[in-house]
Amino acid sequence: MLSILSHIADNLTGDALGRSGELEKRLIARRDIDRMLDIGCNDGMLTIETAEIAGAHEIHGIESSESRRIEAEKRGITCASHFPSEYDNGFFDLIVSSRTLGSTSDVRAYLEECHRCLAVGGQIIIITRNGASWANIGALLLGWQPFSTSDFDGFTAGNPIAGFLRDSHMTEQEGNTVAGNDHGSLSPLGIRDLMEKVGFRNIKTYTRGWLPLWGFVSDLLCWFDRRHGHILIASGFKKADIWNQPFSRKDVS
Repeated sequence: MLSILSHIADNLTGDALGRSGELEKRLIARRDIDRMLDIGCNDGMLTIETAEIAGAHEIHGIESSESRRIEAEKRGITCASHFPSEYDNGFFDLIVSSRTLGSTSDVRAYLEECHRCLAVGGQIIIITRNGASWANIGALLLGWQPFSTSDFDGFTAGNPIAGFLRDSHMTEQEGNTVAGNDHGSLSPLGIRDLMEKVGFRNIKTYTRGWLPLWGFVSDLLCWFDRRHGHILIASGFKKADIWNQPFSRKDVS
């Protein structure tokens, strides 16, 4: 029975992630940008697709896995092994963070560094697991650890389905599993508030993967119920904060 449930959860999660990726591409606001950064670029295949849509002239990525970083560099992506890295202020026009936000130990510092590296008018798109998803709520009702916080640096605890998914999907990808690697996950309201306090504006949140359904029906339910999909997507922009600049009479002369 557990294997059947795990197989269903695997397929549903894959569908939700795929649809989240398609939404990410549709959310890109600008074209013909100078530079973009993909945090968690994996082997670079999806990064290149995003860069083509954005028309990025320079493509940068962050990938901790050496083997995947080498593959990404073969595709023309300038890669670093960790984030934050030594980027100049306002260096990027677009930052994409796919399933990496929850694995950082300091979410606030992570978002502040993204804000610093982003140019005025630049956009950030975040894909992460939704702490308020129906899957997590169901796990809590059963007294289980939520799916999005069940992985502890290689150990899965408190959620038998997540544990089975991890065991059955361990590959050479060095611990990257379907079950997830998030130490902490945010709700739609949580990520909106935190992004706003860091300095992002025009923030919009979406979800995908209204489990246990999939496909168009799942997308339709996520349109009506925007807070409980399994995958959380957030978009925001860096705006010039003129109110924090020192006032001068020359400004009105």
